[in-house]
Amino acid sequence: MNVTPMTTTPVSALHEILNWSGDRPSWQQDALRRIVAQDKISETDLAELERLCRAPHGADASAEPVLKVNPLAAAHLPPAPGAKSSVSLVSIGNLQHVNRIPSDQVLLFGASPGLTVIYGDNGSGKSGYARVIKKACRTRGATPDILPDALASAPAGIPSASITSHIDDADVPLAWKDGVVADARLANIFVFDASSAGHYLREDGPAIFTPHGLDILPALSKVCDAIRARIQKDIDSAEQAISTTTENWKYSATTQVGRMVDGLSISTTTAEVDALSGVDDTQATRLHDLREALKSDPKQKAKETRAAAARLRAFAETITAAATDLADGKTNALKECVDNAKAAAENAKAFASGQFDATYLTGTGAGLWRKMWNAAREYSTSAAYRDQPFPAIEDDARCVLCQQDLDAAAVQRLRAFDVYCRDESQKLVDQTSKRLKDETERVAQLHDLAPEMQKVEADLASVPEERRVAVADFVKHADLRLAALKKNVSVETWTAPSALPASPEADITAAAKALECRASTEESADDPVTRKKLESERDELEGREWLARVREDVVAQIERHKLVQKLKECQKDASTASITVKSTELTKLLVTKVFRKRFGDEVKDLGLTTLDVRLEEIKGRKGETSFGLRLNTPTDKKVVEIASEGEQRCVALAAFLAELSQASHQSALVFDDPVCSLDHQHQARIAERLARESQTRQVIVFTHDCIFLNDLRAAAERQGTPVHALHLEWSGRSPGYCVEGLPWDWKSPEDRFDKLDKKQREIARTWNPVPNDGNVQAMRAAYSWLRATLERIVEKEIFADVVLRFRGYVDLKNLAEVVGFSQAECDELKRLKKRCDDVTEAHDPPPGRHTVIPTPTELAEDIAAVKALLTTIKDRRKANRASRGALPGTRPAP
Repeated sequence: MNVTPMTTTPVSALHEILNWSGDRPSWQQDALRRIVAQDKISETDLAELERLCRAPHGADASAEPVLKVNPLAAAHLPPAPGAKSSVSLVSIGNLQHVNRIPSDQVLLFGASPGLTVIYGDNGSGKSGYARVIKKACRTRGATPDILPDALASAPAGIPSASITSHIDDADVPLAWKDGVVADARLANIFVFDASSAGHYLREDGPAIFTPHGLDILPALSKVCDAIRARIQKDIDSAEQAISTTTENWKYSATTQVGRMVDGLSISTTTAEVDALSGVDDTQATRLHDLREALKSDPKQKAKETRAAAARLRAFAETITAAATDLADGKTNALKECVDNAKAAAENAKAFASGQFDATYLTGTGAGLWRKMWNAAREYSTSAAYRDQPFPAIEDDARCVLCQQDLDAAAVQRLRAFDVYCRDESQKLVDQTSKRLKDETERVAQLHDLAPEMQKVEADLASVPEERRVAVADFVKHADLRLAALKKNVSVETWTAPSALPASPEADITAAAKALECRASTEESADDPVTRKKLESERDELEGREWLARVREDVVAQIERHKLVQKLKECQKDASTASITVKSTELTKLLVTKVFRKRFGDEVKDLGLTTLDVRLEEIKGRKGETSFGLRLNTPTDKKVVEIASEGEQRCVALAAFLAELSQASHQSALVFDDPVCSLDHQHQARIAERLARESQTRQVIVFTHDCIFLNDLRAAAERQGTPVHALHLEWSGRSPGYCVEGLPWDWKSPEDRFDKLDKKQREIARTWNPVPNDGNVQAMRAAYSWLRATLERIVEKEIFADVVLRFRGYVDLKNLAEVVGFSQAECDELKRLKKRCDDVTEAHDPPPGRHTVIPTPTELAEDIAAVKALLTTIKDRRKANRASRGALPGTRPAP
């Protein structure tokens, strides 16, 4: 059964996915591009896709630069169905940094339609050209990495190449650079290689085949699952942190703070936290009072507290009195007393110095003397001479001091003393002295405040620190001021005392009131109902106090709740539900009976007779739809468990060819070693199939298999398909040199004649009248080629490849082409063969015999004779075909 070339035009799954992807989250669009381009999503891809998934929700905490979404676009996949342009390859050259292939080489491809065969041994550079084509065009499976020349001394650049394609009847030059999206038109060219084969036939579980495009959405589902799993780890971590933090918090759940903390969520604001966080000074005092009231015997505690309040009120009164006694007004009055007394004394002294000369005792009229005089006055008027004014100087009067009678001189002195004491300055001295005495006694009665403060030091504990310092400062300066005043009145000389700070009486009184309030609270705590209220009040204040300590932790907890919410939103963007729906829809749309039948026809055409298989729809997890190979015989064995590597390759190639039947154009197909692991029968079948496909499009085959090369040429010849052959070889220590035609060993007789003619002309140009050793060796080599050509004519033309050297079987399909030959032809063949044997260096010539070396003219004649022999054989075969009714230029199909 021969499958016709592919011309059907069903809907393209990839373009359906592209149209559908526009409504997907942006990160999924980027993921689709990677899946289409790379086939396999790496850990690096997953990390980047996770960041792209998180970014729109503000959940990307990475310090790396912001990633930009590169969504799936038409440039990343073949054009949509209905495109008219068929694309073929004309050449590829100017390869830069592609393995060790020289940049001056150009690989020329044959016409379209037609078959181009590129032969090369392992390491000849064949894979380098194929990798560039695979990256520039489109294929299933992972695109290969293209490495530079590892032995080059210069730094490697980015691989690039110049590709000429034939589009719409015109040659179009296209530049390709690795890492840059290639021209979208090159995506019409399909490539099949070992990677593609493995991609078509996956071995995870049942042997599953998924038509091109239908594996994209299941792959996206797997990426979504992976992203969800990665995000779930962060959700679990955040929720664990929330749980652990909550467990470590100790608070009352019945308070405002407790209810707020229990209800922490993404809607909780920092302002709400701050509104319940911390206590002011009044609340702190109240909390202290409540704690004290609730932790001991209420009545006893209230008694002690009231005693402390009483002490503070007494101390406040002492402070007030001291502030009054030491106020500037009284201090200034005291200063005035000291100053007046001093001035009066000085005035009286000046007066006295004019009344008493040196005849009087020292100090007469001074202070002590005046005290004595005043004492005498009091004694005289009170006891001795009550009825006489002082001094008593009547006739019978005596001195109240010495008790002697008064003579005239004594009377005169007493009168002088009386006049002196009755002077106004003396009266002023008396007055100022008395005032100073009174003030001195008043000041003497004032006491230091420091001892009083020590008595209430503990009671002042409830007063704020800065106010306690103010109280201590007042006490210190008050005591210094009092000491200065006492010294001033003592020495009756004024020195300005230190300034007195403002009175702290109000703070002390407030503290006393607070203690009295606490005492009331402590007394009320003895009542169970009131105590419960006080405990509730205490808990509320303690909650606020606790919240102030853990505020940052609470805010961080809110952020964790927000992070969890963001991550869950990210997970919603990784949902696979709509992907599953679309995958199912595409399956029903694209996988038709016609497509399945085409796959079955391709399998039969490729000669896969060892397995009876069918293509069956498989419903995978999460609605993933695949198509697996199932045996048509009752067995529980999976195809992959019994299929050989060669059989799997046949199935993959059948899938590739069937899939391409959906394309709307006849663009080129490129095959890189398509028959690896296949036996000769399947190789021949594939050669026939590719040759037949090349009748409607360009088919390019890279191969190192000489048997498959021969099968391709034979199949193309039988079908009348033009073949463009070339091979790659090493030159100048570099691979990748392009040579027109095949290597000598694989050239047809006609192609060999061309090389023989060139060799003959080259020998003729350098031939000497007497040939030297170089001439002889060149002639021997030419006849060696001519003998090989004769052998190839026997093998290929006379026996029509029925028997092929080193092939393990006899191919009878060409037996009808074996038409025999005449005796004359046999004799001519033998003559020419002997002629070659005599000249070639296959055997060591006898030393006693001189071999006659033909001349260039004789070589030309022998070449012409071989050509004539070949023409005779071909003419006979043509006549035989005509008599059998076979078409000219064809051979039987396999």
